[in-house]
Amino acid sequence: MVIPATVTTIGKEAFCGDKKLTSINIKGKLLTKIGKDAFKGVPKSCKTKTIKAKKSFYKALMQKAGYKGKMK
Repeated sequence: MVIPATVTTIGKEAFCGDKKLTSINIKGKLLTKIGKDAFKGVPKSCKTKTIKAKKSFYKALMQKAGYKGKMK
Protein backbone atom coordinates (compact mmCIF):
# COMPACT_ATOMS: atom_id res chain seq x y z
CA MET A 1 0.00 0.00 0.00
CA VAL A 2 1.26 3.47 -0.84
CA ILE A 3 0.40 6.43 1.38
CA PRO A 4 0.65 9.52 -0.87
CA ALA A 5 2.78 12.55 -0.02
CA THR A 6 -0.35 14.67 0.53
CA VAL A 7 -1.71 12.58 3.44
CA THR A 8 -1.48 14.31 6.83
CA THR A 9 -3.57 11.97 9.02
CA ILE A 10 -4.44 8.28 9.18
CA GLY A 11 -7.68 7.69 11.07
CA LYS A 12 -8.22 5.39 14.01
CA GLU A 13 -8.51 1.70 13.16
CA ALA A 14 -7.83 2.53 9.47
CA PHE A 15 -5.98 -0.73 8.77
CA CYS A 16 -6.86 -2.57 11.98
CA GLY A 17 -6.84 -6.33 11.48
CA ASP A 18 -5.76 -6.19 7.82
CA LYS A 19 -4.01 -9.57 7.69
CA LYS A 20 -3.25 -9.22 3.95
CA LEU A 21 -1.17 -6.04 4.31
CA THR A 22 2.42 -6.91 3.34
CA SER A 23 4.04 -3.52 2.78
CA ILE A 24 3.51 0.17 3.43
CA ASN A 25 5.29 2.95 1.56
CA ILE A 26 4.95 6.42 3.09
CA LYS A 27 5.86 8.90 0.35
CA GLY A 28 5.80 12.30 2.06
CA LYS A 29 6.82 14.43 5.02
CA LEU A 30 3.35 15.73 5.91
CA LEU A 31 2.01 12.81 7.97
CA THR A 32 1.67 14.12 11.54
CA LYS A 33 -0.99 11.95 13.18
CA ILE A 34 -1.95 8.28 13.18
CA GLY A 35 -5.14 7.34 15.02
CA LYS A 36 -5.49 4.82 17.83
CA ASP A 37 -5.14 1.19 16.75
CA ALA A 38 -4.70 2.18 13.09
CA PHE A 39 -2.26 -0.71 12.54
CA LYS A 40 -3.33 -3.10 15.30
CA GLY A 41 -3.46 -6.65 14.00
CA VAL A 42 -1.32 -5.98 10.91
CA PRO A 43 1.13 -8.90 10.48
CA LYS A 44 4.65 -8.56 11.92
CA SER A 45 5.94 -9.55 8.49
CA CYS A 46 4.63 -6.25 7.03
CA LYS A 47 7.48 -3.93 6.07
CA THR A 48 7.35 -0.14 5.93
CA LYS A 49 9.48 2.08 3.71
CA THR A 50 9.75 5.83 4.23
CA ILE A 51 12.10 8.75 3.72
CA LYS A 52 15.16 8.80 6.01
CA ALA A 53 14.40 12.24 7.43
CA LYS A 54 11.13 11.03 8.97
CA LYS A 55 11.93 7.38 9.73
CA SER A 56 12.23 7.62 13.52
CA PHE A 57 9.21 9.96 13.80
CA TYR A 58 6.99 7.70 11.68
CA LYS A 59 8.22 4.59 13.49
CA ALA A 60 7.20 6.06 16.85
CA LEU A 61 3.78 7.11 15.49
CA MET A 62 3.13 3.71 13.94
CA GLN A 63 4.22 1.72 16.99
CA LYS A 64 1.93 3.82 19.15
CA ALA A 65 -0.87 2.91 16.70
CA GLY A 66 -0.18 -0.84 17.09
CA TYR A 67 2.34 -1.47 14.29
CA LYS A 68 4.79 -4.30 14.99
CA GLY A 69 6.50 -4.68 11.59
CA LYS A 70 9.89 -3.48 10.40
CA MET A 71 10.84 -0.04 9.08
CA LYS A 72 13.25 0.61 6.20
